[in-house]
Amino acid sequence: MLRWKLYWVESRPEENCFVVAKTLRSAQKHDEEIADVEPGGCKARLIKPIPENVLKSWAAAEKKIERTLDFFSASTGRLGYADDGLLKMLGAEFKYQDSARVTILDGQQYRTAGFEETYLGKPCLIQTCEDLISQVAGLQPGTWLYRGHRLSTWPLQCSVERPPYTILRGGLSRTEYERRIFEDFKRRAIPYLSSWHPRRLGVACTCASPRTTNAATRLVSKPPSRVVFRRRREPRRPRRSRCRLPT
Repeated sequence: MLRWKLYWVESRPEENCFVVAKTLRSAQKHDEEIADVEPGGCKARLIKPIPENVLKSWAAAEKKIERTLDFFSASTGRLGYADDGLLKMLGAEFKYQDSARVTILDGQQYRTAGFEETYLGKPCLIQTCEDLISQVAGLQPGTWLYRGHRLSTWPLQCSVERPPYTILRGGLSRTEYERRIFEDFKRRAIPYLSSWHPRRLGVACTCASPRTTNAATRLVSKPPSRVVFRRRREPRRPRRSRCRLPT
């Protein structure tokens, strides 16, 4: 029976990483698919087999950690990238040297290049608004999406991957949580649309305007027989007196 092993996979300097797999080829293929590397572009080498006691400890510890599906899971038997917590159980230490991440394991150093080493001084680095416009002008419309951070040293994570959203979503995965947020957004947007059809959107609402605004106060997911809008009544103006003034 094949055992889980720790591999060091090298492709591009900034993509070097640890992968937990049962064979050398499966470790290389995993990084090729996730890191978008050409077939044969990743080279893996065996570091060490993972002891059974470490696998049991990590199976219990990983339940408290939110990770994407490209990371190794001992409880579900899924190959993937090695989490820092698992590497620490194997005796690894971490340090940064010239912005590069260095992992020290069993006296050996494993290096992953940092942002400055990877992009600084290269034409692909966007430093000004003019650089951004020139890069975007050469892209094919509809095939790209812009995301940015104020600091280049921040990890490239979307908001739902950070606290407090990781706490709010509970046991939901990131994809499930984003889908729920989007569906809720579509329901709440209905009262503000100028023209819409309930069957086309797959949702209906009952709107009751409060005394001060015309916003919706209740949304339902089950479509009723008809959609009813209740609006605030305008206050009646006082009637003018019809009595004649003395001449």
